[in-house]
Amino acid sequence: FVFCYTGKYCQQIPDTEIFAGDQFWYPYNSTNYVRIPPHFNCTYVISMSLATSAYMFPTLYLFHSYVIDGDFYNQTSVHRLIDFEHATPFVSTQNKITLVTFQTESYYATAAVLNPLSEAKQFNPLSSQASVNGEIDRVGLIPEGQDQEACQVLAVDSKTIIMTSVSLGSNVLSSCVAQVVTGPPNNSSQVLLDLTKAQGLMPFTFNLKYFTVIAQGCSFSFTIMSPEH
Repeated sequence: FVFCYTGKYCQQIPDTEIFAGDQFWYPYNSTNYVRIPPHFNCTYVISMSLATSAYMFPTLYLFHSYVIDGDFYNQTSVHRLIDFEHATPFVSTQNKITLVTFQTESYYATAAVLNPLSEAKQFNPLSSQASVNGEIDRVGLIPEGQDQEACQVLAVDSKTIIMTSVSLGSNVLSSCVAQVVTGPPNNSSQVLLDLTKAQGLMPFTFNLKYFTVIAQGCSFSFTIMSPEH
């Protein structure tokens, strides 16, 4: 395992310390620890999307960022992240993957978002959007037929996301699904807000680092921002 922290510092965890139940501190020298789960020793099938500001074109970030099958010292293969945007999921051959970027001039409001294929395959598509300090960004979801579409919203430098508006059509059918749910979209997600009934509640503040907006059977748009520091 390789873990990278803010400030471009990466730490390789020795193989002797990688076993189910072991714990390590993240960030380094903090009081927060993470425990390695019992089924960590597996290969990975992941889908990638990019959360970015509306004013930042992500091609350079993706072109100069890489996913390593393995770690820095034992590399089976190296791929550019741009190869996996809205394309075939990445399938590892080892039980370790490492992410690294050499794009030093990228706008700070950018994050590569990796989801297990089990989360991503239920949506067409699953995208991501950065919530940037003081910047209002509009997101539109237009699912096709009965497909589900979802957008993961991430606060880049905050723990607060404000949904400033939501816009649905005038004739919203009872079959319309327009929801904000906790975390990445999976079986543990809980509904935070039903957007079909939330237009009078805007602006609505979520004291969260990230959440997911899901659409099915109807199209709508919303705007989000995070407080300016």
